[in-house]
Amino acid sequence: MAQLSDAILRNKMNRDKYDYQTAKKYNIKPDKTGHWQSRVPSGEDEGLILKLKGHPTLTKTFAGELKLGYSIFRNNNTGRLYSLKTDPGKQFSLVTSPKAIKS
Repeated sequence: MAQLSDAILRNKMNRDKYDYQTAKKYNIKPDKTGHWQSRVPSGEDEGLILKLKGHPTLTKTFAGELKLGYSIFRNNNTGRLYSLKTDPGKQFSLVTSPKAIKS
């Protein structure tokens, strides 16, 4: 994946509804089964959900994050979703239902 250009990553991102560019930034790679993790585990984008609106298992991620004790927030400026333990502040809105994130 490291050899792929940004243009190829953008095209793949649009097709797969997964943020490969951010995954690449944090050295996130698929596991042995080919599955990519759903969120950024640490760093300045900690909690960022890498699955984008329209991803077929985004609602499954939503449910899994809630089960682990996280809440889902939408960044009001970017529209991106974050899974966090605490309220990140005014620029974010709590997402209370996976229906609110479906395409």
